[in-house]
Amino acid sequence: MPPRPPDYSRKLARVVALKDGKRLVTLQDAADMVLDVFGSVNARGGHVNSTVERLIQAAESGELDDIADATNSVQRLLSIRHLL
Repeated sequence: MPPRPPDYSRKLARVVALKDGKRLVTLQDAADMVLDVFGSVNARGGHVNSTVERLIQAAESGELDDIADATNSVQRLLSIRHLL
């Protein structure tokens, strides 16, 4: 059976609410936010790259553990930037 394409419409393990009232509900919402905030190559570092990798893994696998890891990583990253 061929591998399934990544599905970024999967829901995060929990809704992530930002200070500005925006809510991240899906992997796509989280990926868009990470790219908006950290899209510049200069803004990227180890934790940003790790978060992106976790989002990709969650979208590809659909496993609940991977989705939880991605959600936690996004939350930590946005917390560091004082966006939560």
